[in-house]
Amino acid sequence: MPLMRELGATTAETIHLAVPGGTQGVVTLDRVDSTQPVRVYNPIGATFPFHSCASGKSILAFWPQQRVDEVLSRPLLKMTDRTTTDPEALRIELDEVRQRGYALNTAENRPGVCAIGCPILERDGYAVASVGISMPQDRYDWRHVPKWGEQLIAAAKKIESAWVSSNAN
Repeated sequence: MPLMRELGATTAETIHLAVPGGTQGVVTLDRVDSTQPVRVYNPIGATFPFHSCASGKSILAFWPQQRVDEVLSRPLLKMTDRTTTDPEALRIELDEVRQRGYALNTAENRPGVCAIGCPILERDGYAVASVGISMPQDRYDWRHVPKWGEQLIAAAKKIESAWVSSNAN
């Protein structure tokens, strides 16, 4: 939570922690709300399909291929007119996420909402969660993306380190 608060203070946007809800999608586990009057709000426990949100795509990109195949073999719902539902196009996007280290959502899950999501990895290199920055589309500025992406990667690494230390037995 301290790292999420720090990200929230730095970005002035909503910060989410999400975990896989089986192979159906991601579940919002925790949140730091933006202090801005217009903000993104996801209740704790809210679920979103993997393919349409930054947290979900960041997790999928760092999952075993068999699990990714399972998710992408199902019909993928078109959440907005920007949602990618073609499994092959999603596979290409997941390759880009692996190279970049974070995923993007430009109004693909909900109209007017954008996000950047970064996986939190277990020792085996597979994603167990994701930390993300969500904002209204009006404030999504592609010029912030590289800086915020790097901040998310750094926060995820710190969370991973704390997770590994607390589970070292």
